[in-house]
Amino acid sequence: RADLDKHVDKHFTDMREVRSEIEDLRAQLKESKEQNALLWKALGNKADVDDMQPLLETKANVEDVNQSLISVAQELDGKASVEALATSLKEQAGINSTLYSELCLGRWVWKGGMTRGGTIPWSTQSVNTDPSNLCWGKDKTTVQVSLAGLYEVTTGFYCRSKVSITLLVNNEPVMCISNPGAASNSGACRVVLVNKHSAGVVAGLTHTDFIALPEKAKVSISYQGEDRVEAFLGLRKM
Repeated sequence: RADLDKHVDKHFTDMREVRSEIEDLRAQLKESKEQNALLWKALGNKADVDDMQPLLETKANVEDVNQSLISVAQELDGKASVEALATSLKEQAGINSTLYSELCLGRWVWKGGMTRGGTIPWSTQSVNTDPSNLCWGKDKTTVQVSLAGLYEVTTGFYCRSKVSITLLVNNEPVMCISNPGAASNSGACRVVLVNKHSAGVVAGLTHTDFIALPEKAKVSISYQGEDRVEAFLGLRKM
């Protein structure tokens, strides 16, 4: 009886081991199937010979590459050389310098009122293309010119009575301008205004001249005349 029980127990133990081995084999088989499925999926995404053939046919050959290099060389031959480019830049710099001098101008306006010790305070700046050179401050009596050189100076005074003005550089007179009947120094420019106009003051006492200014020159105008006057001062670098 005891031997029979041992035999039965051993038989069931062997069966359990066999069942466990079967389960392991099933798990391995399942895993193998999954890996095979992934492998076939990956292979399906790969390009086959039919897919690669059109790409190989469109690949550039040696002749195409050589022709492209020849085209690039021809384009480079048509470009300006370094010397020609330097010459062009030098010529352009000269043109820019000329244009700069023509564009360096300023104009300031006085609407009348009280002068400051007989000198006009310029209340409004109507144009200034180079503020770094033509330095103006509101209601200041001087316009400082930083760069030395030849400048065109234009003045204009519009009023009904006789006036006399003096152009000053660094507070020293350089020229006097007056209309008929007003006192003036040597070098005065006298202009005769014909009668009065029905529209008011149409023609004024205007003058254009050229002066050589030193570096950081202070330009101002002294004025003698009535308070009801409008005036302007213009400077342009030559």
